[in-house]
Amino acid sequence: MVTYKLERASDPTDLIIFDIENTETKYQFEEYKFYAIDQKTVEDSNASPKDKPRKEFKEKVKIGRYTGYDITKAELIDTKDPHFGWDLGYFTINGYTREAKQIEGKPVFLKTIGDDIKLWFTLNQDINRLDNNPVLSISEDTNGYDVAMGIKPTNFKHGTLIVKYTDDERHSFDPVIYTDFLAANASTRANTRIQIYQEGDYEVTLNYEIINNPRKILSVDVLPSYTNYKINFAFSIRNGNTMAFPRDIESGAELKDGAYTDNGFTVDFIQSKYLTLDVVRKEITKNDDGSVSSSVRSNTVGNGKNTYDKPGIYELTVKNKYSDSAPTTITIFVGNNRYIAALAKNQLSIEELNKKL
Repeated sequence: MVTYKLERASDPTDLIIFDIENTETKYQFEEYKFYAIDQKTVEDSNASPKDKPRKEFKEKVKIGRYTGYDITKAELIDTKDPHFGWDLGYFTINGYTREAKQIEGKPVFLKTIGDDIKLWFTLNQDINRLDNNPVLSISEDTNGYDVAMGIKPTNFKHGTLIVKYTDDERHSFDPVIYTDFLAANASTRANTRIQIYQEGDYEVTLNYEIINNPRKILSVDVLPSYTNYKINFAFSIRNGNTMAFPRDIESGAELKDGAYTDNGFTVDFIQSKYLTLDVVRKEITKNDDGSVSSSVRSNTVGNGKNTYDKPGIYELTVKNKYSDSAPTTITIFVGNNRYIAALAKNQLSIEELNKKL
């Protein structure tokens, strides 16, 4: 909505001695309606936390007040606890291809081409009437903080979600904080998709405070009581492929298995940060009888930063320690050497080359 005033001058009134300016004034109001839409959201409109494969996280922990939601200060949720016997909601992870073996007790989700891993939260309660009890509600935590996540005292409002990401080099990024998270979920009345994740390690925590406010018991005023809780879990995302792509140093072109290059090559993991690479280099030598033979000159591990330009036959073995898929093996021929070129271009073994020689 836009509102503004227009003013224009007309011919002045002549009063002999001086002129009086004449103006016209008009107040204008304009209303514009438009719609903003995310095409990706439209494409994913049929996505649901019920889509399989999926994994739920909903285990709650009671935390002592004024401890910064420190999970080491966990307390027992007994029958007298206002949170006993019911859950606030649950998180769901789906959109992955398969769940792999765990890392230090944390689940690992493998993604392949076309996967969009999603983290959802489903709120099962009316936050103003928890467990259908009119005296229980989500309280505004005006001075919340989280010692594990490094969050300083702030107004957490009605529940705060914190997501922390760590990359393959163990660099932890600043946590993403969603304050008033439960109130936002209550207003949307929907399953909330929080974020789409790529490779790395993640820790998720939802901190919330419950107020038990009976007001009166037997006509006696009762002060409200407060208790703090959290839903906390961690998981990892890894690529499920076992592929790496050798690329020519000068042209950047992909080198297929059995390819030959004068220049040498690097290995592109295409954002698969957690693959292992073993590299064996063999040299070709000419013997006194005119035949050729090979001998191993190096056997080492590699990564996407290494350059391989010494003449020889390189045998690359790529493994994914998080999946049970077979290793990928690739052979690349490097160097301005006629025997290496002959082996590569004619797809010969050394025995076959010696026969031809």
